[in-house]
Amino acid sequence: MGYASYAAMLKRRPSERPVVVGRSTFPGAQKKMFHWLGDNLSNWEQYRGQIAYMLGFSAIYQMPMVGSDICGFEGDATPKLCARWATLGAFNPFMRNHNWIETEVDQEFYRWPLVAEAARNAIDIRYRLLDYFYTALWRQSRDGAPALLPLWMALGRGVDHITLSLEYQFMYGEALMVAPVVEKDGTDVGIYFPTGTKEQRVRWFDFVTLEEITPTKTPPAESGHLGFSKIYSNVGFTEIPLFWKSGNVIPLRSNFANTTSELRKQNFELLVVPDANGDASGVLYLDDGLSIVQKQGAALTMLYLLEKEGKHNAVFTARKAANGSGEGSPSTEHSQKFEYFNIIVETFTILGVERAPRSVGIKARGQENDGMYLAWIAMVEKEDWEYDSQKRVLVIKMGENMGVTEEFKVSVSY
Repeated sequence: MGYASYAAMLKRRPSERPVVVGRSTFPGAQKKMFHWLGDNLSNWEQYRGQIAYMLGFSAIYQMPMVGSDICGFEGDATPKLCARWATLGAFNPFMRNHNWIETEVDQEFYRWPLVAEAARNAIDIRYRLLDYFYTALWRQSRDGAPALLPLWMALGRGVDHITLSLEYQFMYGEALMVAPVVEKDGTDVGIYFPTGTKEQRVRWFDFVTLEEITPTKTPPAESGHLGFSKIYSNVGFTEIPLFWKSGNVIPLRSNFANTTSELRKQNFELLVVPDANGDASGVLYLDDGLSIVQKQGAALTMLYLLEKEGKHNAVFTARKAANGSGEGSPSTEHSQKFEYFNIIVETFTILGVERAPRSVGIKARGQENDGMYLAWIAMVEKEDWEYDSQKRVLVIKMGENMGVTEEFKVSVSY
């Protein structure tokens, strides 16, 4: 059924991507379709269980577009269950609220004020992160690296045995940890923060406050691992705990939008989450969102390095790669067709900055219509960057247009 539907849609629109979702799938089906987790029940057990099913399909079966019927299909959801599921569902690659026509209670998000607020909060985050997760899906299509994965995969097998028993914490892309409240009517959740190895330390930062998460006390050496646990209390039913993993540069849209078309018109924020050595890297992939063969796809590769020799400097470099295949360099004519790349990098935020900078500078290299490259250097005025000493966060206003810029660098001197 899935293959036949794919073939029919492809015959009707030969150049556009068919979208086929199936309830029953078999090995190889992911070549033509994606999967939803079937007729689940509106209860807490299946709310929890969907995490394992979702991770199995994404990380093991290589079918990353997967999700459950949010709030459950059969039976009656309660406002609290539906609110929790709405926040968790925003981190399903395939997000859908769907239930049986014969249920007693209608569960559309808008019917309960609590659920409506939870859904608005979660969908706002989901849409701002769509380009980030789309990039993760693009990477999985190229080399199989899971876009959604359990923590033990994110750190590497054998690094921390505690991560093998974590059923409900998972990674949405390689940079964002999701840690939902999973108990009925509960508002507390215990969260484990693995910190890698002594050679490759992992840091975690709160999604909302941007502050680094630190242990209440250092675990004893004989514990056999370097991670630590924390209890988060009074987690509201409209919230879900989220944390950034170090070593990553994350692209986010600055504002929410109601459709993906409108979202593409929003500016970007680049968020740098340095590792223990002060380094981070990332990719932003953009294409037309429709064509099977991408003639105009482009990737922005990003690298942040803390230079410790001589004067203390941090240098961030973003460079536009050629196209969807990542090969070669774009011609002038080709670059001008990146309509979806005519976006502004509005702000540039660095976490874990130990002290206030002395100066901030930007160097950009652009391209004119005749193919001549131009380079310019500018110091960022003090009123255009702000350092929060308590949170150790540096925010820089930029306004860099990636439609005309091939490469830009941000340098921070201390």
